[in-house]
Amino acid sequence: MTNNHLLIYRLAELMLEKQQHILALDDLFEDEQIGAFVRSIQIDSPYQQLIFEGVLTETIKEERVMVTFTVEGYFHYVLGEVIEQQAEGKGAEALKELLENNQLRGITEGIEQCLVRDVEKNDLSRLMWLIDEGGKALEASAYPLAQAFLIHPIERVMDELLADPSDNDIEVLEKAIKKLESAQQNDKVKIIYKKINSSIKPNNILKANLFVKSITYIPKERRKKELDKLSSFTVNEENEIAGDFYFSLAKQFEFIADYNKAIKFYKKSLDVTLKLFGGNHKNIGSTYNNMGFIWKNKGDYDKAIDYYNKDLDFILKNYGNKSSLLATSYNNLGSAWSNKKNYNKALKLFNKAIEINIKNHGKQHPRTALYFNNIGLALYDKGNYDQAIDYYEKSIKIKMKLYDKDHISISTTYNNIGLVWSAKKNYDKAIKYYQMSLEIKIKVHENEHPSLAISHNNLGLLWSHKKNYDKAIYHLEKALKIEILNHGNEHPSTLRCYNNLGAIWKKKG
Repeated sequence: MTNNHLLIYRLAELMLEKQQHILALDDLFEDEQIGAFVRSIQIDSPYQQLIFEGVLTETIKEERVMVTFTVEGYFHYVLGEVIEQQAEGKGAEALKELLENNQLRGITEGIEQCLVRDVEKNDLSRLMWLIDEGGKALEASAYPLAQAFLIHPIERVMDELLADPSDNDIEVLEKAIKKLESAQQNDKVKIIYKKINSSIKPNNILKANLFVKSITYIPKERRKKELDKLSSFTVNEENEIAGDFYFSLAKQFEFIADYNKAIKFYKKSLDVTLKLFGGNHKNIGSTYNNMGFIWKNKGDYDKAIDYYNKDLDFILKNYGNKSSLLATSYNNLGSAWSNKKNYNKALKLFNKAIEINIKNHGKQHPRTALYFNNIGLALYDKGNYDQAIDYYEKSIKIKMKLYDKDHISISTTYNNIGLVWSAKKNYDKAIKYYQMSLEIKIKVHENEHPSLAISHNNLGLLWSHKKNYDKAIYHLEKALKIEILNHGNEHPSTLRCYNNLGAIWKKKG
């Protein structure tokens, strides 16, 4: 252990002992282990180095010099090391004792770091014991559990966690999943949800609430059946997660485009949430936003605008006029007004969204690229084709800096540029951009993903315009196969493929 390490370790040890995250410098002078370091005023002494490097901070409090860690995360890491050493050879009871009785600010995070060290050593026993205990232990268990999913086989961790599933297991599992989602560990989340779907019976609201979120990851033919079963689940609407359950159920129905049932459960979620929490629960704004999206998809743009305005009012009331959430709200309103063909109003709202987003996140941000793309769409619909291409290129320029060149959002913008060149009757350029869009989709998705059908359909129509009917038929038959596989034989998009193929065979005589 270096002198610097010894010093910060001892500081964390004293903070744990005294249950204070800030210590008087005078009290450290006589400490047997680090007193000499603290007393030294030499620039290269461990204490002066740590002050100079910004690891430690000195402040004046009640005319005394006080010392603390500058960065909380660094303190938590060192504290975890101290707790690990002190609890070595002891069971999880020692960690529970600290959680419940030590008043040090950061004790929970210190326990988290200690448990992460257990996980790294392939020992999940103390973690699982604390989860079973519940209470404060659950707060310290979610992050180590998320780390366990990253380090060890998910099947093994899930088997240990759900050997005899309790409400504590479900609660901490949901928190761990949120941490993995925040870290963009989507592949891990997918595997966990698949395991949840095969391991958990939704026989209480906690389990049902987690189970409904797993439906996204099961085969399409089973989703509707599982959702219909959960729709008849008896909910105690006094339970604090009742609104969240209805909200999750509504999102799943929205995902499979059963909009009537989605609206039904969003309304239930709204009623229950308003009753239990009043008007400032986060799900309320999300519900208004999602209802706006559904009514827009159903073609009722006035209702969509009404709900988007409710979401805007909710954000202004609860988060203020500088919130980054406003950008999303203005963008959604712009999209609905664009659908109503009021392009000037839509463009004003999109520009407002860009202005807010740049203030909050800077020019090189994914949502700024998205809003440029949406301005391009509105200008295209308005017939301003050259301006539309300019905005699409602004969008792609940002995306190229942020993402890999094969990112799916770049494919979307290539497709939109193809639309513009098609409208300008420059079919060679349109085909070039549609083909670039398709090539990215093939790399990102499997060959039968629904979005590929759109690209094949667009390419088929353009090759038809160029009188190359064999290439047109090739692409339209690909589109038809994908549509039937994903949507069945009587879906509007499938019928469109049949119609387009019929028209080309007619042109061939």
